[in-house]
Amino acid sequence: MGSRRVREGRAAARPGHGMNRRAFGRAASAALATGLFAPGAAGAAAPAAANSAVYHFAVGEIRATVLSDGQMTFPAWPAYAPDVERAVVEAAMSRRHLAPPDYRLDANVLLLEIDRRRVLLDTGWGAFAPPVGRLSSALAAIGVAPEEIDLVLLSHIHPDHVGGLRDEAGEQRFARSDIVVGAREAAQWRDGPDFGAMTIDESFRPVFAEAARLVLERGSRLRLAGEGEEVLPGLSLIALPGHTRGHCGVRIRSGADELIYAADCFHEQAFDLDHPHWRTAFDHDPGRAAETRIGLLERAAADGTALMAFHMPFPGLGRIERAAERFLWQPAPWILGG
Repeated sequence: MGSRRVREGRAAARPGHGMNRRAFGRAASAALATGLFAPGAAGAAAPAAANSAVYHFAVGEIRATVLSDGQMTFPAWPAYAPDVERAVVEAAMSRRHLAPPDYRLDANVLLLEIDRRRVLLDTGWGAFAPPVGRLSSALAAIGVAPEEIDLVLLSHIHPDHVGGLRDEAGEQRFARSDIVVGAREAAQWRDGPDFGAMTIDESFRPVFAEAARLVLERGSRLRLAGEGEEVLPGLSLIALPGHTRGHCGVRIRSGADELIYAADCFHEQAFDLDHPHWRTAFDHDPGRAAETRIGLLERAAADGTALMAFHMPFPGLGRIERAAERFLWQPAPWILGG
């Protein structure tokens, strides 16, 4: 692997920077339950039985599986478009048959099998936000143990993408795995952390700082990658800055097939596809995030490239069409296989 290896660091800190595990878990849950993440219903009734949290497909010769980390429900505003009036945001939701004020957010983790190596793209919430953080049970459902993951590639260092690096007992999950993150992304959190223009509640900021510690204290297992670097054959980083300073996507290629993992470039048809200039409360640089998003969507609409988005409705696979000033998400056909 061509990425730079981080020097051996000290042992991973315990949760909460001095807080015991249970205390930090309570603090994180309390933060998530206030402000942006108040509990609520998202309109559609829950099914009588659970649906599958696993979706298998392929990119050329690469075997791929989307694993649901779960769904979180919270008031859409001000998490989305905090600079826009609440009534405008809720009207946008209603036009897309959502049920304001609450919004259900998916978390989709991608597992790849490349040259007999198992690679995870992001890890979900972990213990930061129960009852989500279901990646471990989704992996178990397909017979994959955490120690069988060879590489974890992180798009950016936010708790919903890196929380799965720790298990419920507070110990390292994927302890045998190499952890790869962009060098620019690591710098944002090592040198600060730098929250930029994020408008999250002050009570939620320690959760982000703890998420950064989960990554940065992996010692010799942590590798910093450059923009555009090929991490494995057919797997290369794409710079998609704005959501965070070093937010990255991943280009996955095998033969004539290609998929771009867009991570958090966009979240929902009603928000940043119908209104591509809208920001989220979690954007480090909202203007840059919108510029990046529009550029990616325009290219995807022009060339028909398949995309996967971490927060789009499960399994988060589809293509983009341009419609005047908006972009339309066309979900990929569901393939039963078998």
